[in-house]
Order: sequence, then C-alpha cells, then structure tokens
Amino acid sequence: MLIDIFNRKLIVMIISELENQITQLKNDRAHGAHLLSLKALNILNLAIEESNADTAEGLLQDLTNASKAIATARPSMVSISNYVNYYLSEISRSSTDAKYLDTFKHAATIRLRRLITYNKEAPLKAAKIATALIKDGATVIICSYSSTICTMLKIASRTSGKINVLIMESKWNGFDYGEMSLRELVKNRIPATIKKRSELDSSRHSIDIAFIGCDTIFPDGSLINGAPSLLLAKFAETAHIGFYSVGEIVKFDSREQFKSFKVEPGFDLVPHEMITGIVTEKGIIEPERISDLKHQWMV
Repeated sequence: MLIDIFNRKLIVMIISELENQITQLKNDRAHGAHLLSLKALNILNLAIEESNADTAEGLLQDLTNASKAIATARPSMVSISNYVNYYLSEISRSSTDAKYLDTFKHAATIRLRRLITYNKEAPLKAAKIATALIKDGATVIICSYSSTICTMLKIASRTSGKINVLIMESKWNGFDYGEMSLRELVKNRIPATIKKRSELDSSRHSIDIAFIGCDTIFPDGSLINGAPSLLLAKFAETAHIGFYSVGEIVKFDSREQFKSFKVEPGFDLVPHEMITGIVTEKGIIEPERISDLKHQWMV
C-alpha cells in the first residue's frame, strides 16, 4: 500500500515537472527558435530519465505523449515540431526491435544525443556561410534577436575585418529584443547601435546588407521571424540592399496549409519576393528553391 502511494505521488511529480517545462517552453519569449528547439529536446531527455514505464512500449507511449505536447507548444517555430516528430518516428521504428526496456532506453537516448548535436552544429555552419556575404568595413542592419545572427556577426568581426552593426528597434510585449542583441554584440566588442525606423532613412546609403534569423520557412520561400522583420524587409527593399535570412533547414515547414497559417503575436510573415536569399547549413538558397532541401536536415 505505502509503495503504491509513493509511486502515485512520484508519477504526479514527474508529470508536473514535464508540464512545467512544456509551459515554460510555450511562454518563453526571451529566446529564439534555435535555443527553444534545444530546450524541447532536453524536455524529451527529461521524459526518458523520469519515465516510470517498465516496458519499451510504455516508455514509447510516455515519449509519444510528451512529443505531442511539445510539438504544439510554439506553432510559429516549426523546428520544435520537426525535431520531436522526427525523433518520435525514429524511436518508434526501433521500439519494435527492442525486447528489453534498457535496450530501448539506450537507443532512444543515443538518437536524442544525435539530434542535440545537430541542433548545436547546424546554426554554426549556417552562420559561417553567411559571413561570406559581409565585406570588410560593412555596415550591417539586423532586428529582433537571433543567436545565429549574433554568432554570424561574431565570426565576421574576426574574419571579415571591421564591421558596424545597426539594430532596428525591436520591442514587443515588454521585451526589448534589440537591447538583447546590443548587449550580446557589445560584449564581443562589435560596434552596434539601436535605431528607430524613422532614424534609418538618413543613413540608408551607408548600410550595405540586412540580416534576420528565421523561425519557420514555408515551401514558397516566405518565412516567419520576430517583429519587426517585415519592417526591416521593406526598408531593405527601399534602400536597395540585400536582405538575407539565416537559419537551419530543420525550420522548413512542409505542411500544405501554410498559406492559411496564423502567425503568433510578436512575429511577422515576410513574403518570399522580399528575401534575397536564405542561408542554411547547406549553403545560400534562393527562396523559391528552398523546398528542394526540405529533407536534407534529417540525421
């Protein structure tokens, strides 16, 4: 009796912790898609470690339940659902061959580690490729906050010579994403200044190139990213400068209903015709060709 009561309490604690982590993922507005995808994978790791299942089938069911909840937490960040759905597909196949729980748990953990490694390496590869677009002495304009864009600028400051960064003012719902980018860049001794949209017209002729991150890439090459990405795209268009997005192919959304997708508050949908190129870990891709690479992220 006492053991049964203890086990029930333990299960409640585990469920509560998983739910708490998923709720935090859903409400996190301080981080971009890359770091939140990593957080999602770590939640799956928690689900493995804390599962009370005594069979491989039971553990698979626990991971299936966690995956479904994680996949729907942030609809504007498709990399989260791509990661967990791909992971679930992989371990579902391996579970049929696992006679013992420990064997299946080991296989599930190994596959998760591979995805975590990919999550860390792919944005870095994309950032390195993007630096080829930045010339020595260039003035770069960005907006919102993207860890990949900040990484790109850090690399460029070391390899492309002196650069100057302008950050379009980026505030939403009490968060100052422009300030987040500024702190990250100043910490790495990269000259950066926050500018209001109204202040940019006077300096448009000195700006060489524009970059944003991305949270979701649609089959037609349009994409979702944090506001004010659309405003920056329009500025780049009027200033006649290149406008590039940098992100991993795992952010590709292959769903057929993308044209009716409802964008979350605080995010923008940027049309493909306003985008010069999308920089991925596989290279710089024209927006209309991005669907050619939709399956190449899988590891």
